[in-house]
Amino acid sequence: MSELVFEKSYYLGFAKLSIYTDKLVFKTLFISEIVIPLNQIASITSGAFYEPMITIETTGGEKIALPAFFNKKSLKSEIEKALEKSKEH
Repeated sequence: MSELVFEKSYYLGFAKLSIYTDKLVFKTLFISEIVIPLNQIASITSGAFYEPMITIETTGGEKIALPAFFNKKSLKSEIEKALEKSKEH
């Protein structure tokens, strides 16, 4: 069963990122929900200081860019922590 590890709403509530023990969920009012199982995350990169996004590459080679105006380093760190916890189980 998934347990919520981290959650952040931003853009005045128009977007929400939730990290569970087994998946990452990104929702906005404008695009469909994006669900990425943690065991399918191959890498996480944050763009240059002028690029307000985090890019997640999956084990299948898909690259998913998530907006991260609020704090790229903090977001990347939270995802990495969740990845480490998921590997322990």
